[in-house]
Amino acid sequence: MQDVRDNNFSAILAREASITRKDARHLFAEAAHYGRLELCQWLHATYDLTPADARAFDNFALRHAAENGHLDTCQWLYVTFDLTPADACDAGNYALRWAAQGGHLAVCQWLYATFNVTPADNHDFTNYSLFYAAANGHLAVCKWLHATYGLTAADWKPYTGPPAVAAWIRSLAVKARLRELAAELTALADE
Repeated sequence: MQDVRDNNFSAILAREASITRKDARHLFAEAAHYGRLELCQWLHATYDLTPADARAFDNFALRHAAENGHLDTCQWLYVTFDLTPADACDAGNYALRWAAQGGHLAVCQWLYATFNVTPADNHDFTNYSLFYAAANGHLAVCKWLHATYGLTAADWKPYTGPPAVAAWIRSLAVKARLRELAAELTALADE
């Protein structure tokens, strides 16, 4: 695995004869994790890997690529393995959740556009995406999740994070309260 992490493709090629199919599947998941697209492509071509191989050892390649912000690898996996919305899920954890956790906005946006993953698909998706994006201080991802999924201040209430995220979450609550007060004043004025 050190060779994958260090992007030492020549060392992997040197031991090609000793790489079993099981090894290739494991290397494939590692290569996706580290965004080693060339290695993913070589393993796929050399060992004729299938979508099932990409999910070997509970290491779903799309999830790993998304978690680490490797958009090019995510896109290649999508095209190569003809992935479906169901494939964006690994044991109930959407790839989008992992991209949000890492603060990878471009990957979040691509996954949303490609797989149309919605909070209604899985309640945990919303909770985990919000929690990890907020806890890790990924304000841009928090704002995108908020705008894209039409979330309310109440959706964010249980979450906090570094000061910038916490301040933004508080501002949502303040804005919501101001809208409520404005509605009450309008109702009173109409009486």
